[in-house]
Amino acid sequence: MKNINSTRFSHLTNEQKAYLAGFIDCDGSLMAQIVRKPDYAYKFQIRVTIQLSQRTSRIHFLKEIASEVGYGYVVSRNNMSDYVITQANIVYELLSLLLPYLRMKVKQANLILKIIQELPSAKVSKDKFIELCILANQVSILNTPNKILKNTWQVVKAELESEDLQ
Repeated sequence: MKNINSTRFSHLTNEQKAYLAGFIDCDGSLMAQIVRKPDYAYKFQIRVTIQLSQRTSRIHFLKEIASEVGYGYVVSRNNMSDYVITQANIVYELLSLLLPYLRMKVKQANLILKIIQELPSAKVSKDKFIELCILANQVSILNTPNKILKNTWQVVKAELESEDLQ
């Protein structure tokens, strides 16, 4: 996944890429979350997300961006709406294109790109999966969450080690 030769986003102009990056820097989020998935081999998944948020009264802006990008979905809750992309390959390609335009969330973007690049090797190595969980937690720390993380790399490691003992 290292080389981006895809034409998936070739329709986006430099102006659109700069606008998207600015939106992400200000009213967006780049997230890597450890999500409990009991049916997965390691019982957890690392989910990567690009999210743009606006008041629902401005949902038309998010729908327009979703239409321009061609991937992801728009969802509303209470008086807020989000444009969300969670497909790892799409997140990777789009972030790779937007990276030169990002200012405030460059560290998060680079960590997420590294996580996605290394995810295939984590499928065969618990240690590698834990290593990627550490990176996911680093993304969360950079985002200065206002709540304590429930699924940390330490939780994943403890559960995987207890499985090994059984």
